[in-house]
Amino acid sequence: MQVCESLLKEHEQIEEILNDLTNVMETITTPETLSTEKIAHLKTLSKAIEKHFKIHFACEEQGLFPVLSHYHPMDLMELEHETLISLKEGFDNFLHNDNLSSTYISSLCESAKTLTKEILDHVGRENVGIFPMAERDLSEAEKQYVVSKMDSIRKQADSLPAPQVPERHFQVAQFDLDTPPEKNVAIDAILSGEHFLVKEVTLRPNQSLGTHFTKEPAALICLEGEGFFLSDNNKIPLQKGSIVTLDRRLLHSVEAKTLCRFGLLKWVSPATVN
Repeated sequence: MQVCESLLKEHEQIEEILNDLTNVMETITTPETLSTEKIAHLKTLSKAIEKHFKIHFACEEQGLFPVLSHYHPMDLMELEHETLISLKEGFDNFLHNDNLSSTYISSLCESAKTLTKEILDHVGRENVGIFPMAERDLSEAEKQYVVSKMDSIRKQADSLPAPQVPERHFQVAQFDLDTPPEKNVAIDAILSGEHFLVKEVTLRPNQSLGTHFTKEPAALICLEGEGFFLSDNNKIPLQKGSIVTLDRRLLHSVEAKTLCRFGLLKWVSPATVN
């Protein structure tokens, strides 16, 4: 079974669309050469590219890549998808711009050229790299699963959402290393997200966190002071800069020799962020 046969055919289809796009753009050199008919043609080609992205990317990201990622990382290819989506959105913005200056024509042509080049480069990398790996490394059962999954996706093509670049965010916070602790043991949440939780743990001298465990993997970073990490009959000295990684459900305790401040990083599921 050739798992990537349908994807290769879709690559041939997008290459034909891009060839048409290139031919049209070569006729546009001045504002006078950008007719209403050509703008309509370009918009039609843009819609065809979007349709290709919608189906082809879904087949790869929901069908092929999750299975192939067991053998090879696919993050770069998905990031390339996002780059192509952004470039296509930029091209669309030019198509809906009423400014017909020479600068606009130059920018439109450059946008189309960049979009075409990046799509063809991506197609080439998949044709000579990703797809041969899939044919070589996936088992017959895995190939059958991927083909079935992609067939199901294509049957639902009309209901697939338009491809979009997901929003990504960052947060900034500060550990408080100056304020004297009010309690012998203090645990305060600093940051939380969908898959992580950051807490500040403060222990006064000669205080301790009794034996306990975390539900998820964690890392304990000593920000200040000296103390000990205890687990499985081991007593590990801690000082500023010490890092301890913890498997989930590892029984452990922490003792402070001096005033100790720790950063606790936990990788959690959404249901356990608290």
